[in-house]
Amino acid sequence: MTTRRVLVTGAGGYLGAALLPLLLRRGLRVVAADRRSGELSDPAAASRLVARARPDLTFHLAGGRSGGPDVLWRDNVGTTLALGAALARATPGS
Repeated sequence: MTTRRVLVTGAGGYLGAALLPLLLRRGLRVVAADRRSGELSDPAAASRLVARARPDLTFHLAGGRSGGPDVLWRDNVGTTLALGAALARATPGS
């Protein structure tokens, strides 16, 4: 059996930090992405992360809680859209 690769965004946050040890105990190969991994609302950065991680499964836990409407939109909606598009491009036909 092949070890599954898992991408976790928001790995430095509350939920990500709790999820990582559970995944590792199951023997999964985990790519933990946090703010240092790049601005995931940028489509190019999201694509680079997905290309590096080549995930079989993704837990998208990244987001923001503070800032004005533009910042919250970028950190929550923009990140989700860019990451989703990068994952769709990486897995055509899935």
